[in-house]
Amino acid sequence: MRKTAFLTVCLVFAATFAVGAQGSDFPKLSGPYLGQKPPGMTPEVFAPGIVSSEGAREFSGTFSPDGLEYYFFRFGADSHLMVSRLAGNVWTEPRPAEFDSEFIDNEPHITGDNRIFFFCSNRPYPGSGEGRRMTQVWMMKREGNAWGAPRHLLMGMSPSSSAHGNIFIGSTIYKLTAEDRLIESGRLRPDPSVPEAEWLPHQHTCMSPDESFHLFDFKEKLYVPLSLFLPSRRHLLGLGRNP
Repeated sequence: MRKTAFLTVCLVFAATFAVGAQGSDFPKLSGPYLGQKPPGMTPEVFAPGIVSSEGAREFSGTFSPDGLEYYFFRFGADSHLMVSRLAGNVWTEPRPAEFDSEFIDNEPHITGDNRIFFFCSNRPYPGSGEGRRMTQVWMMKREGNAWGAPRHLLMGMSPSSSAHGNIFIGSTIYKLTAEDRLIESGRLRPDPSVPEAEWLPHQHTCMSPDESFHLFDFKEKLYVPLSLFLPSRRHLLGLGRNP
């Protein structure tokens, strides 16, 4: 009996050691920006072997405003919305976020006050029935050092926000009510000097915190790949402000 118990303890210890040895392969990353070189004006692969991997595609990454969390989507044979956290000045190995589901959860965005987390998902929502849905926007509220339960908002993708409290989804501007509902408060419109024929349909809008510029992609034709568009001074889509 004692011999069996001793062998059991040894096997548990060996398994624990093996798991620890595997985890030790992850490099020690310290400091801001996931321990990487701060970005410059030339595009570079971000955190190769850590975030950017060989066997999957990683995109829609975002840091929390305090720089303590990094979220990104890993698309591959096993797709997940991933998170790495700065704990004791060392970044944890990326792992599926606590709210990640069996469905496609991606396009995370955290408001500048670090209180609201938006993301997109094709998971079922209340009253939608079972199975995958069209992409919907969900939100969570900060609860201490964690995020609360996800709440469904509306259909859409790639939410973005500004310091003025505006939330942007495509060309639509929203406000978040006290009841955690998004209500439409306006539309992104070109400067009056831009002919209507030159207006561009918005996809994946990303607004700067001060609303002085934004990025979006668009399709000239359905078969043309998406292109990144940075509005010039003439094309800057304003919100009642001079471009």
